[in-house]
Amino acid sequence: EAILSGTFFDAAPLHLVTASTLRRLAESHPEGRFDLRRFRPNVLVDSGAAVDFIENGWIGRTLTLGTNVRLRVMAPCPRCGMTTLDQPDLPSDVRILGAAIKQNGGAIGVYAAVLNGGTIRRGDRLHAD
Repeated sequence: EAILSGTFFDAAPLHLVTASTLRRLAESHPEGRFDLRRFRPNVLVDSGAAVDFIENGWIGRTLTLGTNVRLRVMAPCPRCGMTTLDQPDLPSDVRILGAAIKQNGGAIGVYAAVLNGGTIRRGDRLHAD
C-alpha cells in the first residue's frame, strides 16, 4: 500500500507507537503531556525496553502480534500541528510537536498494513521478523 505524500489523512490502516518513544519525548519536554490521545495510535507497544524510537527499526519488516496477526511496517508516522491542540483534559502545547521534530524528525510511531488479520488483546506479544 502506498502512503499518500503531502496529505493530512491517515495513510495506513494501523498506527503503532511504543511506550519507550513516548517516554523519550517526555524526557525532552518534561512539562508536556505526551498522552496517547494526542497521537491516536491503534496499538501501543510496551516492550519495557529503553531503546529510543525502537519502531523506526521495524520499517520494512513484518511484525507478528499475538498468535496470528501479521503486519507490514511501511513508514514512520509524520505528525502535524493537530498533536499540539487542546483536548478535554489536555492543554494546547506547541512544544509537543517541537520535541518530536527535534528528537525523531517529527515522526511518532509507524504506519503498518495488515497482512493477516485476527483478534489482538492487551498483553499480546509482538515479534519482529
